[in-house]
Amino acid sequence: MRDATCGIRIIQGENDPVLLRDLTRIYDVCGYGGKIEADDTLFVAYLSGIAAGGVRLCNEEGVIVLRGMEILPGYRRQGLGLGLLAACKPALSEQTVYCLPYAHLVDFYATVGFSPIDIACAPYFLQARAAGYVKTGKKIVAMCRSKNGLSKGVESVSGGRSQ
Repeated sequence: MRDATCGIRIIQGENDPVLLRDLTRIYDVCGYGGKIEADDTLFVAYLSGIAAGGVRLCNEEGVIVLRGMEILPGYRRQGLGLGLLAACKPALSEQTVYCLPYAHLVDFYATVGFSPIDIACAPYFLQARAAGYVKTGKKIVAMCRSKNGLSKGVESVSGGRSQ
């Protein structure tokens, strides 16, 4: 059950060292290796005052990418991920946004308008990133949420085992 004291605070870049520290800690605990950049928009979810999850929007080569959705193990399945996506939704409506989630999370990301796309339709740097993920055995899907909420094409990019 979701705790009524759950709140999501939003920060862009490194403007708030506390939120930056909290998201870095979440990433460390979850084993996520992505680097937070100064111009990333950070979304951190707090449950009962504990930084329990986060995600960020990154401007990579002029393309917006939703990256690093992580929830601490003891706080999963309590609605924090959906809360983070809901907090991101206004920013997602401003431009086309891509993500490379695990294949089993397609429906989760679809809740805010992402649709699977053929990986060949993604920007080149995301195609290369997806290929790297596949080499490590991750089952991922390229997804896109266009400014008008419509995306076309379906392609699962999968490797050996799911995670």
